[in-house]
Amino acid sequence: MFGLETSMEAVVAFAALLVSLVVFLLQQRKMIQLRKQENYLSLELSSNEVFRYEAEYGARLEPFMEETRPGEWTPGPGDESVAGNFYLQCLNLFEIALRLRQEGGFDPKILGSWVIWFHATTQSWYFRAQWPELRENYTDVLRDVFDEPVERYDEFAGDEERRAYFFGHVAKVMDCKIVRKWLKDLERKS
Repeated sequence: MFGLETSMEAVVAFAALLVSLVVFLLQQRKMIQLRKQENYLSLELSSNEVFRYEAEYGARLEPFMEETRPGEWTPGPGDESVAGNFYLQCLNLFEIALRLRQEGGFDPKILGSWVIWFHATTQSWYFRAQWPELRENYTDVLRDVFDEPVERYDEFAGDEERRAYFFGHVAKVMDCKIVRKWLKDLERKS
């Protein structure tokens, strides 16, 4: 009888341990999901600040965002500082988004939606001119995303060709199938 009682106690203790483990794992899963949502919300709120900055200084930023430097245009006092600040804000957000994605703290679908913003940045003559100096301030992954597209930028290529190249490049750097098929999914759902 003593052996059967001990066996039952062991079974009950083991079952309690299993239940505790399952509850713990479920709580961890919820915490990870919550952390991803918090990361997303934080980045979206920060991106809103960049958009506000862009709206506030839009007229001053516009010539810097062109694909090629406007011919007879000369920046006004402080314009280069405004443009530099804009691109630094963008790059800081991009770096955080990429790092979070690498660490699993950012949904790949969200990253896919940000890649078009990364791409738009490479379309700026000013950004491409500044990137060689800016790049040393950023992590490897951000340099990997921007180095080659900036270096290989072809102003004579079509927009669709450049966009497809950029998405393919980022998909390779980030090893992300969602980014790789992002543009095709957009076309199919249009």
